[in-house]
Amino acid sequence: MPSCTTIYTWVYKGWITGISRKHLLYPRKTKPITSTEKRPPRKANALSIEQRPQEINERKEIGHFEIDLVILNKKRGQQLLTLTDRKTRYEIIRLIPDKTAQSVNTALTSIQQDYLIRSLTADNGSEFLRLDEAITCPIYDAHPFSSYERGSNENANRLIRRWFPKGTTTVTPNEVTAVEQWINRYPRKLFNYVCPYDLPEVANLLL
Repeated sequence: MPSCTTIYTWVYKGWITGISRKHLLYPRKTKPITSTEKRPPRKANALSIEQRPQEINERKEIGHFEIDLVILNKKRGQQLLTLTDRKTRYEIIRLIPDKTAQSVNTALTSIQQDYLIRSLTADNGSEFLRLDEAITCPIYDAHPFSSYERGSNENANRLIRRWFPKGTTTVTPNEVTAVEQWINRYPRKLFNYVCPYDLPEVANLLL
């Protein structure tokens, strides 16, 4: 005797003469067919991450940052803008009033006055749709649901969560600065337990 699942499979595939899916009282919902074609970037003037040069992919040069937002809580209010240098893992954290594109751009305008930014790799969040209004460097758009393409930044965000777990409602600029310094002085096995702050290349990030 075939199992119930097997019988339903035969019905769905049309292997039982005279019985089809329309005869079932409660047919299973079929999943929509999603296109395998890669979508173009949503951001104005953004490039696909597939177009990112090999020297960026191989972390050969400083100044190529991955960018993201650390959401403190689901309510409207303060959020953390984070940038991670792909080569040195040097971290920049800024407290912004909300998660709008305007707040992100305002913080970025200030950051690029102090740091060398050669490129940005961002996700598909609406807060990053207008990056070209604040910065002139190349912007690379990661694929949807592919946080691993910004792995350095995601790892840094996990360190930030030690201090600011989800649901945090109040954060001061001094607290953010303290966490930024803690991350940049955190010894990394990758660098033979030298912290990002002590790497000689970091001096070239500062303008």
